[in-house]
Amino acid sequence: MICAQILLVLFNNNIWVITVVVSSVLMLFYFYRVPDRPRVKAPYEVILSPSDGTVIEIKEKKNGYVRVVIYLSPLDVHQQWYPTYGVIVDRRYVPGQFNLAYLTEKSQYNERVSTVIRNEYGIVRVDQIAGQLARRIVNYATLHTLVRRGEHMGMIKLSSRVDIHLPSKSVKLHIEKGDKVFGNQTKIATWI
Repeated sequence: MICAQILLVLFNNNIWVITVVVSSVLMLFYFYRVPDRPRVKAPYEVILSPSDGTVIEIKEKKNGYVRVVIYLSPLDVHQQWYPTYGVIVDRRYVPGQFNLAYLTEKSQYNERVSTVIRNEYGIVRVDQIAGQLARRIVNYATLHTLVRRGEHMGMIKLSSRVDIHLPSKSVKLHIEKGDKVFGNQTKIATWI
């Protein structure tokens, strides 16, 4: 009975505090959600998007790779999945700054975790990049282990970006700048 009276006093006198607290808790539950996404039944050659988000850049690099930049808004699921089958040949944490994730020229200096996957077709690198709000990247990759397309790779907490680097001569892209992609669902490329 005393607890109920205390709650009534708090509720009547501080409705805005309670509203802010409850809203914040609900937003965090929504933000950290892990959707139950069934594995896509697709041929071995298909490369799926490693994350939800919007493709903000597709750029051919001098090193023979094409970089697909996926920006994750606060409303997107911030989980990542392995985009292809293969063996983890490198996993590297790079400390850095926390610039806005959608600014591709500045965010190259941001904190990141790079995961390199090799299979018989070639090498794919997935960069989990922290944004201005993000201060933690979770990555489950273990060197020299075999991963399957669609397995959970990790998560970037709060604003972020995921870049996927694909060998340009070994893949055919199926996406364009501005496309909305969904992790472990959208076909972004095919090995050729």
